[in-house]
Amino acid sequence: MSISRRVFVKTAMTLSAATAAGGLLAACAQEEQSASVERPEPEETASEVDNTPAATREPVETPEAEEAAPASDAAAAAPVLVAYYTNTGNTGRVAEVIAQEMQADTFLIECMDPYTAEDVNWRDENSRVSQEMPRRSEVDVELVSVTPPDWDSYKTVFVGCPIWWQSFSWVMNDFVRQNSFQGKTVIPFFTSSSSPLGESDTAMAAEADGGDWLPGMRFSSGASEEEIRQWLESLPL
Repeated sequence: MSISRRVFVKTAMTLSAATAAGGLLAACAQEEQSASVERPEPEETASEVDNTPAATREPVETPEAEEAAPASDAAAAAPVLVAYYTNTGNTGRVAEVIAQEMQADTFLIECMDPYTAEDVNWRDENSRVSQEMPRRSEVDVELVSVTPPDWDSYKTVFVGCPIWWQSFSWVMNDFVRQNSFQGKTVIPFFTSSSSPLGESDTAMAAEADGGDWLPGMRFSSGASEEEIRQWLESLPL
């Protein structure tokens, strides 16, 4: 069977056009398929997860460089001191609890010539304390150190000692008289086996150079830690 030249050319052109159209359709299909592939989105930002209209959204505040220091930093800038004299250890035990609860520094007031158990036997009229008591305000007990290190940095000072004859131990005379308490809040505390507070706190405050002296507290020899904590919680500090 013979095909004329005109028919052959027409057939060839038709086939060529169909091939080109098929290639174009395949390319479009491939592009459409490629566009449908999911791509990972960038990380969410605050504005993308906040559905509040931009016009009503509150501005995000950033910390200021000169923001006020935390209270803990303020406390660190003005540390607390517990200064105390102890003879039998009772005042020392109370002082340790106060220091722990208040996160305070401690200063042990020590005598150059320490009092022995015989020296503080008030029942013996010939003992050291019995002989010194009638002139208690004049007794000058030499101390190892009178002024605590960095004394001026403390704004709150606890001062503790035993009660001797219903008043503060005269071992404290030089410490109270030779240090300036100006600008400090002072909290006196005392220990005794049976003697009441008496004039211990007011007499000590009267000997001091300035300071805002709060009412004192007397603890028994067997005072519990909870009793000491409750007292601390009641203080207007």
